[in-house]
Amino acid sequence: MSASINPYIQRIQEFNKDIEGLKLDRAVLQYELDDYKRYPVETICIDSINEQIQHIDALINQTEIKIIQVSKLLR
Repeated sequence: MSASINPYIQRIQEFNKDIEGLKLDRAVLQYELDDYKRYPVETICIDSINEQIQHIDALINQTEIKIIQVSKLLR
């Protein structure tokens, strides 16, 4: 491993890991949402799950924008 790792590349790798985690969280929420739609549970608010999914989508978009910004610094 090189002692002089480019910090921009390292940051992009961190962002990609963040995105992977967010996508996993989103997949779990989507699975739960689909399940609750088929078999409703009175104590579970489907709208709340939808809001969480939308929040995660926004975080993914923000992180992708950060990747683009840092990628521009590599040029």
